[in-house]
Amino acid sequence: MKYLAYKENRKHGTMNFPFKLYDVTPLHLRYNMILHWHNEYEIIRVTSGSLLLNIDGNDFNVKAGDIVFLKDGTLHSAIPTKCNYECFLFDMRFLLRKNYICNKEIYNILNHQKNIQLYFSKNDGEAYEILHKIFTDMKNKHKGYQFKIQGYLYYFLGVVKENNYYKNEITIAPKNKRRLSQFKKILAYIELNYSEDISLNDLAKCANMNSRYLCKFFKDMTHKTPIEYLNYYRIECACDQIYITDKNITQIALDCGFNNLSYFIKVFKKFKNMTPNQYSKKTNN
Repeated sequence: MKYLAYKENRKHGTMNFPFKLYDVTPLHLRYNMILHWHNEYEIIRVTSGSLLLNIDGNDFNVKAGDIVFLKDGTLHSAIPTKCNYECFLFDMRFLLRKNYICNKEIYNILNHQKNIQLYFSKNDGEAYEILHKIFTDMKNKHKGYQFKIQGYLYYFLGVVKENNYYKNEITIAPKNKRRLSQFKKILAYIELNYSEDISLNDLAKCANMNSRYLCKFFKDMTHKTPIEYLNYYRIECACDQIYITDKNITQIALDCGFNNLSYFIKVFKKFKNMTPNQYSKKTNN
């Protein structure tokens, strides 16, 4: 079973209530959000510090009090700085009902004919307050909160329509769509093959690029070289295994594509500022 995936396949919430809140602190296993995408919509609220969000290849610095609204299929990652943040994921399709007036607007959002704006701050008044209520009620889970959450989302969509909180510009040009499609192919290849030997040419081939262009392309998208990012992903997988399995460090290194234990420890320290054994003691206490 893969615990990390660029296309996140796990369900958030339940079939009858597809809404889930994640409270992310420095102790959270995925405090640094690895690059991924999913079919749910996601609302992120930063409660302290700052969060460097990479959204479809563009960097955004989100500060305490800010809220970010991400549509489905958005490729995103995050690097926190002294930050606590919360992620609310939900299935927009769950809001479809036998109501033509509301459904028409929701279908426009689901088909990306209308894209809700990315940022919400105190200046957005009612919409901002509704989003805060969603986080509060999802956290408290008082009796009847399921009704309130669904109601808040309908209310929020109504306020969005009333105030035209949609992006007017075309958010992703055709050229950038092609770039994102190529990039997702590379990430999918890494997900499937990270435990094997992967060369620069292997990554370039899967995206129909030459290796020289791939390096520039990857640097633009992630600020890392392809091999640096491959190692970063492998270390994230290793962290998951350290946390949820009883395997020894040598076996975890091999499972994650490192044939040399010393090199694995060196790369682990580079990304986590501690050895695998230190990480194990910290996360299992």
